[in-house]
Amino acid sequence: MKEKLLEYLRCPKCKGKLELKKYSEDSEVREGVILCGCGMWYPVIDYVPRILLADLRGNYRDFADRHSLPQLPFGAKESEESKIQVKQSFSDKWNIHPEFGFTSEKIKNFYDEWFASKIGADGIKGMKSYFAGKNLALDAGTGLGPKVESMCKYGVKEAIGIDISESVVHAHENTKACPGAHIVQADIMNPPFKEEIFDFIISDGVLHHTPDTRKAFLSLVPFLRSNGDIAIHVYKKMGPVREFCDDYIRNHSTKLSSEECWKFSESFTRFGKSLSGINVDIEVPEDIPVLGIKAGKYNLQRFIYYNFFKCFWNDGFSFDENNLVNFDWYHPSDAFRHTEEEVKDWFKKAGLAEIKSFHANESGVSVRGRKE
Repeated sequence: MKEKLLEYLRCPKCKGKLELKKYSEDSEVREGVILCGCGMWYPVIDYVPRILLADLRGNYRDFADRHSLPQLPFGAKESEESKIQVKQSFSDKWNIHPEFGFTSEKIKNFYDEWFASKIGADGIKGMKSYFAGKNLALDAGTGLGPKVESMCKYGVKEAIGIDISESVVHAHENTKACPGAHIVQADIMNPPFKEEIFDFIISDGVLHHTPDTRKAFLSLVPFLRSNGDIAIHVYKKMGPVREFCDDYIRNHSTKLSSEECWKFSESFTRFGKSLSGINVDIEVPEDIPVLGIKAGKYNLQRFIYYNFFKCFWNDGFSFDENNLVNFDWYHPSDAFRHTEEEVKDWFKKAGLAEIKSFHANESGVSVRGRKE
């Protein structure tokens, strides 16, 4: 943890200021504790502050005993167990490939172009222009940290990435070369920050994995400064056949262990690979509104993917990297879908202006708005 991060942090329980006590003398704080006057304390472990409340808080008994700290409640209430399942699912997911998105310049450029499409920037060149002059940005649901690295690379002075999962350890490792990068283990529903400090907030493919997508979005808005932008990408509500298949399959797959679901997802990944190897286009001569299928030409794999069930495949990824994408869909217990009109309405009711939607892909909704 870089000590400068402390000026941006606040206690998620009482919103009070925090104090840092260091237990290590590295260039960054490897181990320490962040204290609040309300009695809460949050450990810094492996360079990452863990600022979570009881529903997501880990068992820090050994840490507390080692540093003579009072024991605090941890563990989920029964009503919040989906959050714990999601936390564990993504911890397991990113432990499988802790450098996913960082393995080559080709992969990095692929994800940077993808990032640009989510915020309405014209490719990497457009991102450089968009981020120029932005001082502080937040990646809400950072995973392994690729957007934190990208924002630092393309002009943001400081970027903070938060995630509830143990991916934060890998995210710190992946971004530690960036002087302006910060990684925090924290909950989107209870962000541990001073209000109105961020010039830009991005939450890409994350909010729909919380118990309430709209509530999670609204929890981020107070931390945006005047004239700051917030951009989100959430799952799109698909046609009735795809929606039925999604619910039917996920009713089984979300109950599996991470290891079981990884194996389960492999059959969908192999099927996606098989379809991609068939050089066939399907032509739909006219719209079929009752099924949500639009007229046009479709690659066979994309047609099945968008209209029936998720079987992601990209030839530029390894088999396991492709399977990671399918696992991401089939295992987390929360994975809500929304319409573009629904998402834009959230922005309007939050008082945001200059609301724009971007067509990043057929299965997602990308919207950006500005705080006046």
